[in-house]
Amino acid sequence: MRNGRSYDVSHLNATWVEFVINAKAYPFFVSYSHHCFAKTVQGYNDCESWAYNYPKDPRNFHEKRYKRSLCLPAIIEALPTSITFHARRGSYAVCEITSNDGGTYFYQVVFDLFKVNRKLRLHISSAYLIDERPKIKKVGFERIVKNLISGRPLPKP
Repeated sequence: MRNGRSYDVSHLNATWVEFVINAKAYPFFVSYSHHCFAKTVQGYNDCESWAYNYPKDPRNFHEKRYKRSLCLPAIIEALPTSITFHARRGSYAVCEITSNDGGTYFYQVVFDLFKVNRKLRLHISSAYLIDERPKIKKVGFERIVKNLISGRPLPKP
């Protein structure tokens, strides 16, 4: 709670999402990092004294990141039809988002896909607004998933 207001982050609870690719459904366990609503850069936090004390990576709550995070579940469900690209260190991202009023903004959503105990996982490691569309090397979400399922290496930049 901050200034008498509480912030619900239940939209970022881990959940199962089913992606349909070539008429076949693939269930993924989707999880989210606290980087989707917290930030460490000094002078840019909404409240530097209001920390989200994640044990290995404490950060400060960031209201703008929090507000944008509300659309993350819908962005994740739309991944099969979104433009995905290579991000940093083997991750992937999606960034061009159309708002309800028809405008476009750039919200970089960085994610990793992997298998754990034969279960498919998708983890959102960060999500933040960017000023302009980055230069990207596209990679299809379908291709990433097919490689993951078949045990082939994931596409690299």
